[in-house]
Amino acid sequence: MKKFKLFPLVTFVLLLGSCKKDNAIVDVQMPETSILNKSAAEQVKYAEVNLKKIASGFAKLAKNPEFVNFVHHEASRKFDGEYETLIEHLKRNATWGPLLNTNEINEGLAAFKNLNGNNFYPQIYIPKMQHDEENQILNFTSNNSSNTLDDLKVVIHGGEAASTTTTNEEYPGYEIDDDGELIEWNDIGEAYADSNLVWIFSLNELIDAQGRLSLPTNPACTDPLDPECSMGGGGGGGTSTTNDTDPMEFSRNPHPDMNTHTPVNFRISKMTVQEHKERWVSGGSEICIRAVLNTINGRSLGNLNSPTEQYTSTTIGKTSYLGRFIRKFTRSEINGSAHVNMSFPLQTGWPTSSPLSDPIYFDYVIFERDNWPAEKNYLYRQDYDGAPFYIQDTYSQFYRSEQDAYLSGTLRSVLTMPTIGGLSGDRGSRYYTEGGSATYLSLYFESQGY
Repeated sequence: MKKFKLFPLVTFVLLLGSCKKDNAIVDVQMPETSILNKSAAEQVKYAEVNLKKIASGFAKLAKNPEFVNFVHHEASRKFDGEYETLIEHLKRNATWGPLLNTNEINEGLAAFKNLNGNNFYPQIYIPKMQHDEENQILNFTSNNSSNTLDDLKVVIHGGEAASTTTTNEEYPGYEIDDDGELIEWNDIGEAYADSNLVWIFSLNELIDAQGRLSLPTNPACTDPLDPECSMGGGGGGGTSTTNDTDPMEFSRNPHPDMNTHTPVNFRISKMTVQEHKERWVSGGSEICIRAVLNTINGRSLGNLNSPTEQYTSTTIGKTSYLGRFIRKFTRSEINGSAHVNMSFPLQTGWPTSSPLSDPIYFDYVIFERDNWPAEKNYLYRQDYDGAPFYIQDTYSQFYRSEQDAYLSGTLRSVLTMPTIGGLSGDRGSRYYTEGGSATYLSLYFESQGY
């Protein structure tokens, strides 16, 4: 098998100052029918108010050691790769489900259903269990038992609003009094949560609107909301199937010459993530990608007299604003700059021998996915090619994330570009970073597949 290395390893590192968010919870529920038309701060408040209802219902049981051990056991299944469990998983248990079937909890869950056709799934995430495993802490099981229930704390995380910031990424913590009520405690940071028992109530970022994981490990699994449908410790691939749709995707079609004209395959074979773009309260970073294909001049079939047209990547597919899931990187992997080998296909059957009409440019953005109520980020780039055509080629892409992209740019399917009356078209060697990047990719063309 002959390999052609497209680019050397590309490393970008950006040091971003952390900011503190004032996540005070406002006990006023917004109407579901209008919440998506509210400001970002109001949407975060809506999420927090309703997550707190769920947390308050759980607090009434959290003085029972058997209940706490039950929650920890379900979290240890790591159905999506981390120590977290869906509230709806817990409600299915024959013993505890009836006790969790309260108006308070049900009202909180219902608040996240059918928001403009989308559904979201509240969960409990336990950072200490994740931290202990990743750092091979001794007595892992006993350290996370319910022996010290008085130390159990709760954090409500509904998202981040640009108007509410805190230093050191600390969030309001709650303790549970003898009556099973949430009482304001102190702000909680990552170091405390790694060493002490904290339950974080938040929204899962890998379950789609239909209640499916991005990629269940078990292909026979017909009901991913069943905790037996587990991703295990890894996970990768899977198109986003939420209703967080991008209308622009509906106008794009595959290029007619795919899998012809001496096609090649193209993949990510290694990735290292060196910067956290996910808050510690949300665990690991869900790395995702959105992409389109373009001709040499951004026009239909490369015809100068045709309108501009972008083509669907037949491998990445038509994605929502959440993109296609590549892999979740744990916080320890990011802290240690772990080199992760993978075989993630970016484009297969990519034409190479007719560069004037084929989709030779693969335009992409790689980012850390955040679920609603995170706002959409906007990636925009504009190129001006030289005489005699002075072609203006623009490219834009929305992606849902609280922060800027890890990496964005253009890769090309041909190693030697044609020259047309002074139009070089050699755009593939230039990377466009929007605010910086902290990942490097080892990318190869392979002439005979993988």
